[in-house]
Amino acid sequence: MIDTADPRRNIAIALLTPDGHAQWTGSDAASTFSPDLEALVSGKPVTDWWGREHSQSIANALEQARTTGSATLNLPALPEWMQGPHWTLFLTQLPDTAGNAMLLQMTAKHQALEDELSLLRQTNAQLMRRLETKRERIRVLEQVNSHSDKVQTMGAFVASVVHDMNNVLSVMTSAQRIVRRKLDGQVDATLFDEVDASVERGRTLLRQLLDFSRKDDLRPELADPSEMLDRDRGLMQQLIGHSNRLELLLPEDSWSVYCEPGRFAAVVFNLLSNACDAIRQAGRSGEVRVSLRNVPLEDRPEGTFPRDYLCLSIEDTGAGMSPEVLARLGEPYFTTKPRGAGTGLGLQSAYNLAQRCGGTVHVTSTEGEGTRIDIYLARAILRGEMIELAGSIQLPELHGDARILLVEASDRLASALADLLIGLRYDVSRTKTPREALAALTAAPKDLILLDIDTVVDDVEALIAELQQLAPRCSIICMTTDREPLSGVATLHKPISELSLSQALLEHLERHPGAGLSLRALEISAQAGQTLSNPAMRSAFDLWFEQVNRLHALPDCALVNDLQAPQPDCSFLIACDRQHETGLPMLRFVWAGSEMERRLGSDLTGLEITAEHEAYLGNIRDAILRCLRGLADVQDIPESGQRLLLPLAEGRDGVTHLFGALTQTT
Repeated sequence: MIDTADPRRNIAIALLTPDGHAQWTGSDAASTFSPDLEALVSGKPVTDWWGREHSQSIANALEQARTTGSATLNLPALPEWMQGPHWTLFLTQLPDTAGNAMLLQMTAKHQALEDELSLLRQTNAQLMRRLETKRERIRVLEQVNSHSDKVQTMGAFVASVVHDMNNVLSVMTSAQRIVRRKLDGQVDATLFDEVDASVERGRTLLRQLLDFSRKDDLRPELADPSEMLDRDRGLMQQLIGHSNRLELLLPEDSWSVYCEPGRFAAVVFNLLSNACDAIRQAGRSGEVRVSLRNVPLEDRPEGTFPRDYLCLSIEDTGAGMSPEVLARLGEPYFTTKPRGAGTGLGLQSAYNLAQRCGGTVHVTSTEGEGTRIDIYLARAILRGEMIELAGSIQLPELHGDARILLVEASDRLASALADLLIGLRYDVSRTKTPREALAALTAAPKDLILLDIDTVVDDVEALIAELQQLAPRCSIICMTTDREPLSGVATLHKPISELSLSQALLEHLERHPGAGLSLRALEISAQAGQTLSNPAMRSAFDLWFEQVNRLHALPDCALVNDLQAPQPDCSFLIACDRQHETGLPMLRFVWAGSEMERRLGSDLTGLEITAEHEAYLGNIRDAILRCLRGLADVQDIPESGQRLLLPLAEGRDGVTHLFGALTQTT
């Protein structure tokens, strides 16, 4: 019997004998094609329905159907009983009831209708991809706006509080001076000195409070945490209360770190305040232990960069924390305290300090027993006027692919700076004087100038203006020991840390990260584009490259619709998020074309990219390191053809999405 459930079937025309003669035609076929259909075809071999030029291909299809069970072929329409340009015929082998004879079923599809349906499906798929792209844009922009609103609100609130508290401290200072004059000689003057010192520390802490909600031009320095903690011993005891015991364990040979002293003090006081609250919550007197210890390379925490660390530990005997609370530690604004009693920024400030100092934070806690917080800070070693913080450089994959001119008279400092820059894959050239720098800029283009202005005897502003005129697209970072920062020019104060220098490089090469492109990055992308062999992929690349070459920045997802138009079935869009725990890229499909979904066997929308996907797409996780620097990535993939990845920056500074396209070699 005829399989009427065959989804490919338009209509059954006839049943054929094994040798290809028409034995039966359906009534619905006659009503669809021609009332005389049975007379036209009954008893005639199907090879005679079309002209002699098609008889051999029909005979081959019949033989294939008899041998394998089915066959398909395309033939032109017959004017006397068919409409449209051509038809697709499906020959299917059917056994009879006795099982010893074979019949062939022939069905037909109107190819023009199929083409139209295919076009409608492609249009619908394209509209769905556009919808998913717009949803993704809305999702990213909502996240950015939500974070910006929080930061803006917190910044306004903090600024208001700091203003009021500074007024209070000013009144206290004035009152203290009046009392000092009136009681001169009657009271020990050291009491007034302690009040002055406390007021000054209060002002410092208020300035640090602003760091939680805005980026100030902070001045980190080579600091001795042991000395800072010993100096603030009295204030720390006051903070936890005299009913609780404070124990300070400060070794004499503790290592130095590179940090902002005010920020360090703010972190310690925040954590001591949390410890005091935890002891109060436990309903008993307790103990707070603050200690420092050197952690050599072989004893470093698992997962940290191989180097020496200084560990600051703050341990209390308070109420402790549940596993659920521990899982959320470090989230900004998260707090277990009642409304109005906490900001959620205490432990977050510790994470920020560790991050800035190239370290990490470990927290252990047991409900009812207490909490221990270990803050690992990278040991700082001074090399001339540069502080080594190996392993503290964030996102090292964003560096490189840029030309840097180092203008430094000191051989020792120049050597230290060059070592770092070359290690970050920059092309470095050096001159000793600004005049030599002008000649070097004339000889070859540069992306960034690192200029030491301490030894410049000429007018520094005039020199910088001359450099900018000679190389208008070249960024300038000045280095100095004590000169005031120049208006509109980035300034790093010596001693310079590897961390602060690497961050300044990313910022002034306009990699925040990857949203801006250096001249070198543009050249590398252009070279990658020249290797594309597929015209559709080359068209997408040219459109992307035209945008980035004009803007020197990555386009956003508004360009996706035009990028995927030349090759919608084999294109895709990937969202690049970062895992909260590791900071590594987390990649997921926003959408993928029909050909990709067919080959991978599923709807890919929203799926995280797995090893199975990468077996077909190639190694996306290696390619993303290049894309995060704003580079187009072209790779030849065995059995899949060429793959193109184009980075996009949606709604924020960094690379947020990758547009991809794939060609098939078979």
